[in-house]
Amino acid sequence: MKTIRVAKISILLAGAFLFLGVAFPARAGTCHVTLDKNNTQGNGDCANVTSGAGTWVFTYTVTGKVTSFGRHIKNNPGAGDICWQSGIRKPKSGGDTAPGIPAAAQSACGDEFTDTNGDPLTLSAFIQGGSDARVDITVDYPDPLP
Repeated sequence: MKTIRVAKISILLAGAFLFLGVAFPARAGTCHVTLDKNNTQGNGDCANVTSGAGTWVFTYTVTGKVTSFGRHIKNNPGAGDICWQSGIRKPKSGGDTAPGIPAAAQSACGDEFTDTNGDPLTLSAFIQGGSDARVDITVDYPDPLP
C-alpha cells in the first residue's frame, strides 16, 4: 500500500506543478562548427539560430597546431552588430561561455547597422595555424521563449 500511496502523491504533485504553471527549464538548442586548414572560417550549422536570452556554452576540441581561435555572435550574417566576441591565442581543448546574449530579435545586438534578415543570431568562428590545425566546436544555447 505504501508504494501505491507514493505513486499517487507523485502524480498529484506533477499535476499541481502543471496547474500552477511551474515550468522546468527549456532544453537548450545545439549547433556545431568544424574548422580546419581547408575551412578556416565559417558558421557550420550555427548560422540563423533562433535563441532565447541567456548564456551560450562552448565546448571545443583543438587538434594540431592552432595559433589563434576566435568567435563572435551577431544578429546578422552580413553587416549585423556583434553581441559578443572572443579571441584565444594558442587555444587548448576546453570550453567557455558567452553570458548575457540577448534573445534573437530584430536589432538584438544593437542598431548600428541595418539588419537585413530579421530574428536569427549567427556564430562566426575562425582559426589560424598549421596544416594540421583543427577545431571542433559545439554550442549549446537557450531555446527561445514560447
